[in-house]
Amino acid sequence: MTLKLSKRKLITLEFELNKRRGTPQRRQRVFSEACNTNSVAGSEGPGCLRWKPYKAVVYPSSSISLSEEERSNQAPLNNLMTVKELTTKYPSIPWKEYFNTSLNSVLVIGDDEIIKIDQFYLFDKRESNVKGLNDEFNKARYKFMIGVAVNFGANKARAKKELREILEFEMQLNSIALTDKERNNQTALNNLMTVKELTKKYPSIPWKEYFNKMLNSVLLIKKTPKRVVANYLCWKAVEDSLAFLPEKLLNLQIDFSNADSDTTESEGKWRECLGMTNNNVLMASVGALYVRKYFTPESKKSAEEIAVDIKQQLKKDLKKVDWMDEKTRAGALDKLESLKMFIGHPDEILDDKIVDEYYKTLEITPHDYIQAQLNLTIFMKNRAFSQLRKRADKSDWPWLIHSYTTRTYSYYDENLNTIENPAGLLQGIFFNKNRPQYLNYAAFGSFLFGKEITKAFDNDGRQFNKNGYHKDWWTPETNTKFRQKSVCIIQQYGNYRLKDSGVKINGNQTKDINIADNEGVKISYLAYQDRVKRHGTEPKLPGLKYSQSQLFWIQAAITQCAKDSPADVKNSTSDNAPVNPMNFPLEFRVTGAFSNRPEFASDFNCPVGSKMNPAKKCSVW
Repeated sequence: MTLKLSKRKLITLEFELNKRRGTPQRRQRVFSEACNTNSVAGSEGPGCLRWKPYKAVVYPSSSISLSEEERSNQAPLNNLMTVKELTTKYPSIPWKEYFNTSLNSVLVIGDDEIIKIDQFYLFDKRESNVKGLNDEFNKARYKFMIGVAVNFGANKARAKKELREILEFEMQLNSIALTDKERNNQTALNNLMTVKELTKKYPSIPWKEYFNKMLNSVLLIKKTPKRVVANYLCWKAVEDSLAFLPEKLLNLQIDFSNADSDTTESEGKWRECLGMTNNNVLMASVGALYVRKYFTPESKKSAEEIAVDIKQQLKKDLKKVDWMDEKTRAGALDKLESLKMFIGHPDEILDDKIVDEYYKTLEITPHDYIQAQLNLTIFMKNRAFSQLRKRADKSDWPWLIHSYTTRTYSYYDENLNTIENPAGLLQGIFFNKNRPQYLNYAAFGSFLFGKEITKAFDNDGRQFNKNGYHKDWWTPETNTKFRQKSVCIIQQYGNYRLKDSGVKINGNQTKDINIADNEGVKISYLAYQDRVKRHGTEPKLPGLKYSQSQLFWIQAAITQCAKDSPADVKNSTSDNAPVNPMNFPLEFRVTGAFSNRPEFASDFNCPVGSKMNPAKKCSVW
C-alpha cells in the first residue's frame, strides 16, 4: 500500500508555511509561491527553449529548431567536449549523459565519502523502451517529444526526424545497460579505485579534470553522430525540467504519463507545488512544520520503543538461526550492534537557527520558478562536493533530511548501516501512539521496519559490513546453507498466480523480498508477545470478536490493501521488472508470509493442510 500525506494535512502544512515568517520558512514560502504562479523570468526569445537560462544554453546545443542558416553556421559538436563545456558552464541544468553521478555525487561508504560513477538513468519502462518504435509506449513517447519540441518553436517536420533519431539513440542506450536484476550482484557492481587507477584503466576520459570541476562523465560512443548526441542532451535537459516550465509543457508530460499508466487524474497545482517544496533540499523546514503539527515527542518515543523491541527479537534469531556458522553469526551480531535507527525526525530541524545556518548560501529568487530550481541544484552539488575527503558522520542531520521526516516509507541504507523511519510514515493505519500497541507492532513492524532491518542480514546485506564497506562477511558454508533454505521460499512463491491474468510470480527473482517479509512479520509478532509479558494484556477493540493476536494479523494485512491497474500488475510481474515491494502483488506478500507462521494458524484455528496452514511451511530464519 502506498501511503501519502492526507489532503487535510497538506492544506494545513501550506497554511503553516504561509503563517510562519522566520528566515527558514521564507525560502520555502517564496519557492512555493513561484511554483503556484508558475512565474518565469525572461520568457522572450527564439530557439529550442524560450525560457532563460535555457535560451542561451540548450538552444545553441541543439539542431532541432535552428534555421538553415543557423544550422550551417553551427560549429561541429564533439560529444565529450559538449558535455564537459555545458556541465562546467551551466552546472545547474540537469544534463543527462552516459555516466550518472546523480545529484548526490558524493556517496557515503563506511566512514569515507567518495564519488560514485554509475550507468545512466534507466526508464521504469525499460522493457518497453527497448522493443522498438512500434511499441505502444514508444509511440506515445515519440508523440510527447514532438509536442514539446513544437511548443518550443521547432518545425514539426524537422522535429519528427531529429526526435526519431534521439529516441532510437535512447533505446540503444537502454539496451546496453544493466537491468535491475543484473545489478543485484553488488560484488560485481562495486569497484572501489582511486582517480589514478581509474585514469589508467580508462585513459580516454579526463577524470581528474572532471572531478575537479564537479562534472559528470560521459561514455564515448563513436558511432553516434555528434548532432544526435547534442540533440539528445538538449532533449533530456528539457524533459527533466518540464515540472518547472510553463504549464502547457507540463500538461504534455501529464498526458504521456496518463496514457502509459492507466491514470487519468492529476493532482491540483497547489498540491504539486507543496510536494515540490517538500521533496527537494527545502524539506527541512517543511518537515519541521509537519513534526510540530502532527508528530509529538511522545509519538517518537513510542515508535522508538517498538523499533528497539523488534531489533532485540531479531538479535534472538541471529543467535540461534541454523544456517549461520559461528564466524558469520559473530559478524551479524556485530553489525546489528552497529546499526543505527533514526525514528521520526532529526531534532535539529526544530531549531530555526541551525536550519538557517545550513541554508545560508541558498537564495530562492522570487517570481522565477526556473531559477529557483536551478539554485537548488547548485546548492546541493556544492553541498555534496564540500564533503568529499571528509569523514562521514552517519548521524549528520543534513544527510538524513533528504530521505527523512515527511517521507512515507521505511528504508535501510546498506552504505551507512542505518534504518530510517520518517515521521510521515508514522501516521494513519501504520502508527498511532494512542491505540493498542498490537496494531502498531503489526502495521509499523511487519512489512515496514521488520522487513527493512532484516535486509541488513540477507543476501544483499551480506555484501556490506557494519561500517558500510563493500565486503562479503558470510563464509562459503553459510552461503550454501542459506541458498538451500531459500529453495522452499522460491518454490512457494513461484506457485502463486494472479487470478485475473494467470500470470505466475517469479519466485527466484522475488526471493529476497519474500524472505525479508517472512522474517519481518515473525519478529514483529514475537516482539509484541514479549511486550505483553512485560506490560500485561491490552484491551481488545470494542465491538469486535477478534482477540488481540488475531487483530495483529488483521492489521498487518490491512497495510497491504491496494488496487493496482492492469498495466501496473503486468509491469510488476514481468521477469525484468524492478524487484520492489511497492510493485509486488500485495496479496501474496500477506498470504505467503502468514501461511508460514504456526502462530497465525494457532490464532485462527486453521486446519492442518488448509491454505493458511500448509503441512509444509517455509522458514529461512
